[in-house]
Amino acid sequence: MSYAFIILSLLATSISFAAEKAVIQQMKGRRAIVHFEKDIPFSVGQKIYLNSEDGVELGVQKEMRNPLERKNSVSFAAGFSSAETTTKAVGTSKTSTTSYVISGRYGWNKENYEYGPLGSFSFSKTSGSGSSETNTYQFGGFFDYNLIPNKPGEDTVWGFFGEGAFGNTKSNGLGATIITATGGGFIKWFVFSPMLAIRSNLYYSLDLTDFASGTTKSRNTGTLGASFALSHYF
Repeated sequence: MSYAFIILSLLATSISFAAEKAVIQQMKGRRAIVHFEKDIPFSVGQKIYLNSEDGVELGVQKEMRNPLERKNSVSFAAGFSSAETTTKAVGTSKTSTTSYVISGRYGWNKENYEYGPLGSFSFSKTSGSGSSETNTYQFGGFFDYNLIPNKPGEDTVWGFFGEGAFGNTKSNGLGATIITATGGGFIKWFVFSPMLAIRSNLYYSLDLTDFASGTTKSRNTGTLGASFALSHYF
């Protein structure tokens, strides 16, 4: 029983052995730890071809090659918050606000950068003095710039991102158009699986709200925050 490190990308002079089987036990980038069932007279640094019994290069059928490629991704995030506000003027008033938000996106991964569409929906309800309900939906796109290439073998990927979204918000019958621009940094941890990442964002977001009616015509809101999401690659 022997172990060998093999550079899988090298296609140079070959060594022949009759239908020997091997199992890839670990993979990191372009290096692998391979376990052979029998002792094979390899030496460190030797260059070889890998072929299947029917001569298919790399020893696997085309449709089965690179099963852990991170070519596409689907991401989901959900949030919940509850806040209570007490206002003291002539009298004392209290309001309680509960908010929910869900978002998702689909991405194409080019290792050094990723991009794709996104969408989100949020609902908030304020009870007490000045009660209201607000619904907001938005659609847009994102771009990630990975300072570490996002590919199998990399357990931590970090970089910078930008997002843009356009949508509508409605509160107590008053509608408004909302445009959001977001930028910041992110870290993706592949802690559970080479294809499942926990994503953490630190961002600054700017909302421009243009009201269709009422006394308020427009409003700019800047937000500094952090968020988390789950991303599945395939």
